[in-house]
Amino acid sequence: MFVINLKMKGSDRNKPCKCGSKIKAKYCYGKQLLECDVFFAEEVKRHDKREEAIFNYIEDIVREVASSFFQNDKKQYVLGARAQLIICFSFIDVLTNLICKYENLDLKGSSKKKSMHERQFKYFFQEFIDKKKNTAFKNTKFLQGINAAQLYHIRCSLVHWFGNGGLCKGKQITIATDRTPNKIIDQFLTIGSLILMPLELKETLINAIELIMNRLLSNIENANKDKNLRVHHVRGIDRCYQKFLEEGAISIKESDLQKIILHKQEI
Repeated sequence: MFVINLKMKGSDRNKPCKCGSKIKAKYCYGKQLLECDVFFAEEVKRHDKREEAIFNYIEDIVREVASSFFQNDKKQYVLGARAQLIICFSFIDVLTNLICKYENLDLKGSSKKKSMHERQFKYFFQEFIDKKKNTAFKNTKFLQGINAAQLYHIRCSLVHWFGNGGLCKGKQITIATDRTPNKIIDQFLTIGSLILMPLELKETLINAIELIMNRLLSNIENANKDKNLRVHHVRGIDRCYQKFLEEGAISIKESDLQKIILHKQEI
């Protein structure tokens, strides 16, 4: 959210912009948050609306993740362990797409042996799951013993085949829950198996979302002070918002929908 410096009246549109660019205000207006240091109310309002939509979108993800671990009256999870993991991995994919779109990342120059999606997953892991940054991941008993490549292998096995990971480079992967008896877990650990618990992944994911929110909030704060950061942030929000509209990922008011239709007709 940017500070509004002034409002532009109709008579001001043909006057030189007060940012000192000597360009007419109406021509600076379209680039207000990018190149001009004078923010007009209309432009700020439009940006704030998009920014709010993205934060609401992220909050929806938190609620959906939490609901997948709902327990019935008998304190039993309604969803099975694999279904819970699939939901967590799916939202990791969603958040990875979001942050890559916001940062406008081009990971094509990375290892050609890995797919674009795997490179993005690794980037997300390093930025938001790494034990140096994610306290929940650092405090997990079993998850921190699984690296990015192994976690991606498990993700693909679950999402594409509803599998349990099987073998990954000679390592057996076992899905367990917080209700699994310690004796059974110890048996798997004895043979060198990696243990994946849905609850650990969920807590790690929630902490990763907090890190994403903190990054966005920090960028918002610094955008008021640094022109380059302002350009980066505004364009990032715009890219995400446009993608949301394309995918139907956010609800649109009828008045806004009419504007979109009219805009497309003009094009």
